[in-house]
Amino acid sequence: MYLKRAKSPRTWPIKRKGTKYVAVPSHNISRGLPLLIILRDYLKLGSTRREIKKALALGAVYVNGKQIKEDKYGLTLNDVITLRSGNNYEESYRLTYSDNRKFSLDKISREESNEKTSKVVGKKILKGRKIQISLLDGRTMISKPDIKIGSSVLIDLKSKKVKKVIPLQKNSEIIVISGKHIGKKGKVEEVLDEGVVRVAFGSKKIGLKLESIMALK
Repeated sequence: MYLKRAKSPRTWPIKRKGTKYVAVPSHNISRGLPLLIILRDYLKLGSTRREIKKALALGAVYVNGKQIKEDKYGLTLNDVITLRSGNNYEESYRLTYSDNRKFSLDKISREESNEKTSKVVGKKILKGRKIQISLLDGRTMISKPDIKIGSSVLIDLKSKKVKKVIPLQKNSEIIVISGKHIGKKGKVEEVLDEGVVRVAFGSKKIGLKLESIMALK
């Protein structure tokens, strides 16, 4: 599946002029970014799709600790990309947003590459009264019953378990994940009624809907 370059999401860090079509992420299309764009346009592992596919075939690229060989594999906010040379660790990056509202990469330490934060967007009770939460990145997990929708969780990518619950409340540090302020980071000043929070970005304060922000810490 492909998308016309001119109609690609504004969060994608690609030029509006170039080949007519661009790859579409294999999943989480509305919020995702294809691995191809990250490896070609950011990390410069090749200048063409063919070169990127060859690099992936070598098995040197990992996403959230899992070896990935599909160039259309979809990444979302806070995913971790790790490059390896054989069995040796090289470097890791976290997918985030830049100040110009586009996806970007932050280089992170080896320790940081073992975890990621995602937002809880759904919750249901399974048989045996187990609680299953659904996350913004598309994954589901069995978790503690006291995790509220709207909170975030810090995930251990090795054990696939929740390391920490990050509630969305007063003084929470957040990132905007949708709308015209996407990518901005601030602090919650007040949680208002009707699903709205007042967020401070420096000296500027803005009212935002709960679904448009994610707690980071």
